[in-house]
Amino acid sequence: RQLKNLNPSGDYWGKFMRKLFIDLDDVVLDTSLSLKRIKDYIEINRDDLGISEKDNMVDVSVMFLLDNYNRVPIKDGFLPIFDILKERYEIVFVSMYISEKEYAYKSFIARKLGVDIKLLSVSDYSDKSSIDMDGGVLIDDTPSMLTSSSATKKVLFTSKVNKLLQSVVFNRKYSVVSSWDEVYYLLEEEINGKEVQ
Repeated sequence: RQLKNLNPSGDYWGKFMRKLFIDLDDVVLDTSLSLKRIKDYIEINRDDLGISEKDNMVDVSVMFLLDNYNRVPIKDGFLPIFDILKERYEIVFVSMYISEKEYAYKSFIARKLGVDIKLLSVSDYSDKSSIDMDGGVLIDDTPSMLTSSSATKKVLFTSKVNKLLQSVVFNRKYSVVSSWDEVYYLLEEEINGKEVQ
């Protein structure tokens, strides 16, 4: 399906550009899928890799991911929607990080896409409340990050499987989406002045 440009009236939107804050892990980057693939690979090749039965597979997988963070792919559908949204919003990536390699890769992604980034170390911060998001929109996959945020509009990005459950649990406290197409249509309704639940 063809996505239309969100700019209905030329220069108007440039004067009133709203901030769009976007988390990276499991929103832009397919971190969980990467972690699952790493865990599966390590389990199959445990003996060849010299990993004992006593080693915690989750810990080993996370350490491998953090050492190879530059291999985490961008989520399907993100880039075409990002190109459209970048014209309508001042986009800022906001993300937590653990390792220097993760920090470097996330910084690289932001530079490559031409947007600002706010990176917070998990050793110093427990959430993103230190970032002023007043008047903006936050898209995040972690409900506690949405709750603690000062963003005016909060969008929970979740898997298709969890979407219905999340919608019920949060009683429409947040808009809930499971793809970048859904983000596009949600924000298109907002731009066109329709109320979004």
